[in-house]
Amino acid sequence: MIKLPWNMQIRKKHQRQTKEFEKELALRKQTEAALLVSEARYRTLADTAPYAIILHKNHEIYFANPAAIQLLGATGRQDLIGKHIHTIASPENWLSIENRGQSGGHPVRSEFIRLDGNVIPVEITQEVQHLDDEQAVQIMAVDISAHVEKEQSLISQSNYLRQLNNIAIIAAGVSNFNDMLQALAFHLGELFGADGCYLALWDEETQTTQPVAAYQKMRETNP
Repeated sequence: MIKLPWNMQIRKKHQRQTKEFEKELALRKQTEAALLVSEARYRTLADTAPYAIILHKNHEIYFANPAAIQLLGATGRQDLIGKHIHTIASPENWLSIENRGQSGGHPVRSEFIRLDGNVIPVEITQEVQHLDDEQAVQIMAVDISAHVEKEQSLISQSNYLRQLNNIAIIAAGVSNFNDMLQALAFHLGELFGADGCYLALWDEETQTTQPVAAYQKMRETNP
């Protein structure tokens, strides 16, 4: 076996380490370039998305797309970047979001707090993203105010019809006519949440209305 002088051994070792370092450096540059392209592509897609997209690291917002800016009533990204996630959702509400959001990115209903303090119902999906070689949480949110309003309207209509049906049943079960009218006045007042109301019948002889039953304050003037 040929034994190299110690200075040649050091030179060979140094050359080998230099090549390994250059290889690692080239690989790192390729990775960084790929990450920059990936981030640029992500931001382009996010900026054109019709739904709100927010990214946060350790609960600190560091990206918000135009739809998120509009949803939260901000004037620009600068109003949101660097803010704690609790700025747009209460701690209790956010805990609920995180607990329900562990189920593989399925949408959940929640509420966001706009910068003007108004609360809006939203449907949220969240998932982990890897950008800038770091882990972040991506939140996608859709304003469902119109849907919730329609839902509540349908519930109100259903309750209204059910109460009308109950009034008809109650009235039909009262044998005395005056008692039936009084029952109707009471339940109609309750149905509309009125401070007072009364029922009147038309008197053909006097050509006037005659109060026959009243509710709450109206009973004082129309007993």
